[in-house]
Amino acid sequence: MNLGEILTKAWKIVWKFKVLWIFGVLAGFMEGGANFSSSFNFQESGSRPNIALPPQVQRFFDNLVIHPQQYIGLFAALMAFVCLFWLVALTVGTLGRIGLIKGALRAEDGAESLRFGELWAESLPLFWRVLGLTLASGLIVFVFVVGLIAAAALTAAVTLGIGLLCLIPLICLLVPVFWLLGILVEQATLSMVDEGRGLTEAVQRAWGLFRANWSQYALTALILFGIRLLAGIVIALPIFLIALPVFLSFTVLSAQQTLLWWISGICLVIYLPVGITARGALTAYTQTVWALTFRQLAKPPISIEITPLVPELSDFVG
Repeated sequence: MNLGEILTKAWKIVWKFKVLWIFGVLAGFMEGGANFSSSFNFQESGSRPNIALPPQVQRFFDNLVIHPQQYIGLFAALMAFVCLFWLVALTVGTLGRIGLIKGALRAEDGAESLRFGELWAESLPLFWRVLGLTLASGLIVFVFVVGLIAAAALTAAVTLGIGLLCLIPLICLLVPVFWLLGILVEQATLSMVDEGRGLTEAVQRAWGLFRANWSQYALTALILFGIRLLAGIVIALPIFLIALPVFLSFTVLSAQQTLLWWISGICLVIYLPVGITARGALTAYTQTVWALTFRQLAKPPISIEITPLVPELSDFVG
């Protein structure tokens, strides 16, 4: 497998077919839906940080702490919104991922143009299979993590915290285990989309390919991790700069706070489409690299028939 050729070809495909960026944005909803959560931490202590909140906001939080029962309906609506958002994000993200793979493979086959509607329609029949694989892998991770947390809590209670040191090697093993699971899910998804296999057959196919080519998969995953890390830092850096006026606003007078908040808000609105587009292009590129890698490693070896150069003796007899 020529990894350098794959990386270069994937870039050319993603740059030529900008529609893959749209599917990359949609595929990103899967990550956002899986990690969407909200947490509130209210602490009561003798000293509080001197942060001036707007009076309406301060009044809301004070009432929330004093009379939490008045906001049961609000909490229920918030939980319903989170669940609805998660379902929509998972659905859109799954279809976006399938469409992205479909488009990358069609570009690899020599397609001159890719249409969003065609790729979306071709993704629908594969939705439930890919969703089932995603949920199954997520359930495995969830059960494993919950079991590890329960074991850690029990060990800490029995050994007064000393036994937690014995769990450190096990926790370190989570990195390669989850890394392996991610590669298997990626290859199984590609097998479903490209080869039309069912869930069980796709997982078996992915495991067989990984066992036969584990070093090449490891190198590909390592390179893509570095690319995503560097590109992610570049994409997130403007957001950090935009947030600076917000942090500075807590050190100035309240009259100037509003101006700094407005500056950050306007800059965020301007940059948000750029950041989302860049993130979609990055997702499209990494997914295209995996698709091309799968194609090269999954194709059967070329059999070469060797014709003898010396004529057989029977050709001269008779």
